[in-house]
Amino acid sequence: MIRAIEGSFKNGTLVDPCAPKGFSHKRKVLARTSGASRSNLENQYVDNGSGNYKECRSSSLMMMQEGKERCEYQQCHLGSNFVPELLGHFLATENFYFTSKFFGLGRSSSLSDFVVAGEQLCNKDLSTLRQKYLNHSDEDFSRYCFSSAYIVALLHDSLGVPLDDKRIEYSNQVGDTHIEWALGAFIANTKHRILGASGAVATRSPKHRPLLAVLGAFLACGIYLVLRWRKPKTKIIYDLEKGRYIMTRIS
Repeated sequence: MIRAIEGSFKNGTLVDPCAPKGFSHKRKVLARTSGASRSNLENQYVDNGSGNYKECRSSSLMMMQEGKERCEYQQCHLGSNFVPELLGHFLATENFYFTSKFFGLGRSSSLSDFVVAGEQLCNKDLSTLRQKYLNHSDEDFSRYCFSSAYIVALLHDSLGVPLDDKRIEYSNQVGDTHIEWALGAFIANTKHRILGASGAVATRSPKHRPLLAVLGAFLACGIYLVLRWRKPKTKIIYDLEKGRYIMTRIS
């Protein structure tokens, strides 16, 4: 997940709602000049946390909706991009999983659990968090405050997943098989190659490909989870001699 929250500037200080109160960090920020087409001035600011989960979630949503005025569909959930309704069960990996693990949430936790956990983390001051989480850094508190708000802003505020919905499983493992983003990318890439070989029509515009790749990997993981339940166990290996992936059954 990319952290790009737009905080407010006060006397050379960037006030970050996604960091706990007492958090302070010097960082370089690219500032855009008036009339400039791109950011070209680099200034150093002090990043101070204000510890406000609600504002952090709102800022995350605002970032996701950027460019929505260019929507060419009946409804756009993420900026100007069309996203179909999410149906069925899904497996959320990587940062989704690491965030749920940090808060001690279960594999099938609801988004309302993330809201409660996020509020308790973001709204506490840094000294209190240091006493509670002895083995974590100050950056961890800022990171997971943001990610908890980002997850809710993405899945509920943008894609419409109900707060009490438990269709999403947060894990990096299915049975005894570890799942990573690379596997999702492999499945998505294989699917597109098969469709391309059969003469399927390619996506209408290159600008939609990154979003479709992410959604494809996300949906592919859900399909893979169902297949794991219904079929014999398999493993994927890479044949260096033939230069391709091979899927074999495990007896």
